[in-house]
Amino acid sequence: MIISVAFFFFVSAFGLSYSFRTKDNYLKGFIKKKCCYLMLLIVVAYCLNVFISLFVPVNTGYYAGIQSIIPLLFSKTNWYLWALLFFYFLFYIIFRFTQKHRWLYFFLIVSVLTALLFKAGWPEGWYASSFAFPFGLFYEEYYEKCNDFLYSKKGYGLTLLLVCLGLSSQLLDTNSLVGMVYLRNIMCIAGLLILIYVLHIFEINNRGMRILTKYSTELYLFQFIYLRISEATPWDYKLRMIFVITLTAVTAFFMYRVINKARACMHT
Repeated sequence: MIISVAFFFFVSAFGLSYSFRTKDNYLKGFIKKKCCYLMLLIVVAYCLNVFISLFVPVNTGYYAGIQSIIPLLFSKTNWYLWALLFFYFLFYIIFRFTQKHRWLYFFLIVSVLTALLFKAGWPEGWYASSFAFPFGLFYEEYYEKCNDFLYSKKGYGLTLLLVCLGLSSQLLDTNSLVGMVYLRNIMCIAGLLILIYVLHIFEINNRGMRILTKYSTELYLFQFIYLRISEATPWDYKLRMIFVITLTAVTAFFMYRVINKARACMHT
């Protein structure tokens, strides 16, 4: 699960960095645009989950009466969206006020914050895959060099080393900061490198890359909604996966356009 989250963080960061580099005045209105979109997405996703709670026999915990809606909106909404919201803020600040080593500043801040979250007892999702976002910034900034290196003997060796380091996290106690935060993140980055080798998808202007960059947040979010619905069906595993993948893709495509139109209307 944490590697799948890392994948979406990586894609989001890659897309933001590429857009910043290729589009004029990309940061103009960035916070307002991104925050508005994410908040609308949060509301839509929560409403869908409430609908499931009311009409599908699966206990989701998203609805316990009218008075519970606002508290549950914040407590039950997928943590990924709140983390992404924070990453957007940090991206804006660093890319607005610094000129060099932006990915490094991002990484240093995130590495400190993830350690603090771990010590504070936050759920694993908040810190186990967070390094994938600054890694996406780094990969895009040094895209050609990264590709050349990855497909060399040194690149293969580094990937193997990262895999071994990541797997070594399983040998450490769950109270270990090194194991649960840093080695788990190394495992996520190793997984991302393997995906790059296998899929050959992270080419700038590659059609698959453009689609994933555009719809990554929606694809990640809505898959969980349809997974909950599929749990209430008598279907076998294959049929449920077809159901989840198909409806996730359709919903992501549809909601991206609907929410963006709604956002545009709000600003006119």
